[in-house]
Amino acid sequence: MQTLLQDMRYAIRVLAKKPTFVAIAVLTLALGIGASTAIFSVINGVLLKPFSYAEPDQLVVAWERAMNQGIARMVVSPPNFSDWRSQNHLFQDMAAYRQQDFSLIDGEPQQVRGLRVTTNMLSLLGVRPLLGRDFQVDEDKPGTPAAVIVSYGFWQRQFGGDVAIIGRSIRLGNETATVIGVMPRDFDFPPPISFRGEARPIKVELWTQLPYAAQVNQRGAHNLFVLGRLKPGISIEQAEADLRSISQRLAIEYPETNAGWDAALVPLHQQVVGDSKTALLILPGAVLFVLLIACANVANLLLVRASMRQREFAIRASLGAGRFRLIRQILFESIFLSLLAGITGLVLAIWALKLITALAPQNIYRLDAVTLDARVILFALFVTLVTAFLSSLAPAWQHTRINLVTTLKEGSATVSDGVAGHRLRNVLVVSEVALALLLLTAAGLLIRSFIRLQTVPTGFQPEQVTAMTINLPRNVYTQPQQRLAFTERLLPKLTGFPMLQSVAFADNLPLDVGGQGTEFKVEGQIVTPGNQPHTRVTTISPAYFQVMGIPMLAGRDFNTSDVAKAPLAVIINNTLATKYFPNQDPVGKRLEMGFFSAGTFLNVVGVVADERQDLLQADPSPTMYLAYAQAPSTLPLILLVRSANDPASITSVVRQQVREVDSQLPVYDVKTMNQVVYRAMARPRFTTFLLAVFAGVAVLLAAIGIYGVMAYTVTNHTREIGIRMAVGAQQSDVIKLIMRQGLVLTVFGVGIGMVAAFGLMRVLSTLLFGVTPTDLVTFVLVPLLFLVVAAVACYIPARRATKVDPLVALRYE
Repeated sequence: MQTLLQDMRYAIRVLAKKPTFVAIAVLTLALGIGASTAIFSVINGVLLKPFSYAEPDQLVVAWERAMNQGIARMVVSPPNFSDWRSQNHLFQDMAAYRQQDFSLIDGEPQQVRGLRVTTNMLSLLGVRPLLGRDFQVDEDKPGTPAAVIVSYGFWQRQFGGDVAIIGRSIRLGNETATVIGVMPRDFDFPPPISFRGEARPIKVELWTQLPYAAQVNQRGAHNLFVLGRLKPGISIEQAEADLRSISQRLAIEYPETNAGWDAALVPLHQQVVGDSKTALLILPGAVLFVLLIACANVANLLLVRASMRQREFAIRASLGAGRFRLIRQILFESIFLSLLAGITGLVLAIWALKLITALAPQNIYRLDAVTLDARVILFALFVTLVTAFLSSLAPAWQHTRINLVTTLKEGSATVSDGVAGHRLRNVLVVSEVALALLLLTAAGLLIRSFIRLQTVPTGFQPEQVTAMTINLPRNVYTQPQQRLAFTERLLPKLTGFPMLQSVAFADNLPLDVGGQGTEFKVEGQIVTPGNQPHTRVTTISPAYFQVMGIPMLAGRDFNTSDVAKAPLAVIINNTLATKYFPNQDPVGKRLEMGFFSAGTFLNVVGVVADERQDLLQADPSPTMYLAYAQAPSTLPLILLVRSANDPASITSVVRQQVREVDSQLPVYDVKTMNQVVYRAMARPRFTTFLLAVFAGVAVLLAAIGIYGVMAYTVTNHTREIGIRMAVGAQQSDVIKLIMRQGLVLTVFGVGIGMVAAFGLMRVLSTLLFGVTPTDLVTFVLVPLLFLVVAAVACYIPARRATKVDPLVALRYE
């Protein structure tokens, strides 16, 4: 123990004499440790931390699907859910939910995000309210008084944390509901689950009963998200087969709605993190490369420093120090450097986390709750010790093999480290270059992909368009005529304002979460059960295409003659027209769709250009537009306004006019269409930015490594350079000599990196758009860029070599 303490004290004294060396080494390692700690914090919080539900591994998401129609995931119809729940044999229980926003009437009306759930939902999740009670079994029957369970945040904000909240009544629209419970602070349900496009986390404020029994005859109405809890020992494959057998029986019993449909199960964790997993798992790989480059850089620094201490090691060896003790000495010095780097890295990680959470897209679940917890601190300590070992391995192995006679014969305090040491440093530099080139290539591909994504036509003109949401409560606007009357009163009021150039309604937005779908059939086309075409459906008011700047390709727009008693009209997009009316004029054709009873035909009155619906990366899908006057949607209305005025002034005008029509309706979720487009690119932007930052750090560290080796080469060959210049060598000759050595190392590293990149870049394929993993432009420009950086890193020490005075150099040592 005394010997260990002596070695530790000696290591501290040695490092204290070289503050510049310590600062460079610590900062280099801190970059790698800080980046790896920050990214591990994200991975830990998003991917590794379990859900706050009991036995979350037993929870699965259940979908309906019709693979012959290209539908891999569809939310479940209430009757099918009821049959699944009652007829399955391998689930402990199944529960369903549907999102519904409510207007809370408590002073100024406000919108509250809510969820209608089956009464067994909390028991299926294995959680209990913090205060009050769970739903009772019969509370979802029609006519049962409304009961609500509120979130912890809502309880604190709206009721000041009053424990007497249980039993209090609140008004949700024109309905009175009784508060029966308050959920714990950390309860977060539902997690983001997507079946079309990308899911975004939603913060639900209250949960109330789902009266799904009222839809018992609506097998074609897919509107429920379904969770199931498997029985112990049951695999997901067994449970899926069980549900499929039920679906097959339903297809025979109800062929018109269920033919061709079966069931699919996805583990809850996989369902939630699946969309983010690829991007989030690429980042740790990038950080690992940065960390390895940092270790290689510090190893090179330690090699140079150890070569200057060979005489010291030889003297200590001659006095009885064994090789293991010399290795331990170098290891202690590396550990102290790494510990200082670890502390600095934790500070950098805190800053990096703030930056990551600020730039991250909203649809990465639980990212806002990522913290440096105990697991992250332990990871940082582990990384610190690993970096200490990796960075000390090469110098400890190389410079503790001492020939005492040769070393002590030298008259200088420093000794050349020989051919082996030179080769080892060159190997480290080549490795740095190869790793940095891999990262730079990946960043280049993502940057090229992101540029392509920005040039994708959205199909609409987002400039000067503001969207805001108005929710017509289903318990207030129960009849289609009531919903239609609201829009017929509001639209004329808004169109009377000169500042509002054009105004329209829709029930969902392009590139935003939401949207409805249904099957349809073109008149005269034979379709077998289970093979019906599928389309998205958007309900709009006249002037929607004018507000959004979507060109009409054929036929006409909706107008005031498209009313409830008039023949049903439909407008289709170009994708649907091309696919289902090839070489025909679709205007005037008739079709049936699932939103209307069998035998009800809609007349195609127009064809419009495509707009991107779910993702910019996805091709437009077949879409139909219905006239709101003929099919008043029960979904929240999205008011779209084209105006040159700022959104704040537009919103104040709209709120005032809405208040005059219905004083209890809030206007919320105000956003410009430019913001919608910006959010649609949030995830690729985030991944590209982070990978570009890591690639930049990697290239910088690699350039520093090249510079360090070349600088040491110049210092170690000062005598040789002086002799060359004394016998007539020109400055250009010296520059070429030094740069040739550095660029040869770079070319070797670039070659190895390019071969590795060609094989590894395929892991990025799911993140790329319009660019292949072997994109020629990227694979040409990235090596050229790296060679330019390397040339600059070589030129600086080469230029310094030309300043050597031959007389001084000839007296060198």
